[in-house]
Amino acid sequence: MSRKRIAGIVFALLMISAIGFFALSVSKKHNRREEIKSTMTLSNLGESLDFSLSQYLDPTLVLIVNSECEHCQWQVEALHQQNLALDMTNLIFISIESRDTLINYLTEVGFSERKIVAFEKEPKLIKAAIGSVSTPQLLIYNQNQLVKHYKGETRVDLILKSLSDED
Repeated sequence: MSRKRIAGIVFALLMISAIGFFALSVSKKHNRREEIKSTMTLSNLGESLDFSLSQYLDPTLVLIVNSECEHCQWQVEALHQQNLALDMTNLIFISIESRDTLINYLTEVGFSERKIVAFEKEPKLIKAAIGSVSTPQLLIYNQNQLVKHYKGETRVDLILKSLSDED
């Protein structure tokens, strides 16, 4: 057998191996996301982030935000403009920045301090709980189950629709 032929066979085997490895890693990542999503009840989220959420009734909107993030600022301000529509919703803010910084920002935007439920958490805890630390993220719960998980800026009408859906 010639060297060219052997090199071609080796190259083909390497390509097949690389494609197989890539497909397997994508499959594992997808399965991990589905596993996180299927076990992401509001109670489990609270346990994962080391605080109790059992006192919050339905529906609940959990926001992963950062006061310095422009996308987060847009999202928080858009939600505040719909404050009346969100009155019957629990709003829980989670951030990697200090709780005081987050509360100061939210009160500057106009949220009532008595309505703010804010937690400061390490990035690794957030990532372990929901699979990503990117901001903003919105998790909508109803009957303790995750209804919708939005990443990035999300139109408020979509959020309100997800909050009102019973399925």
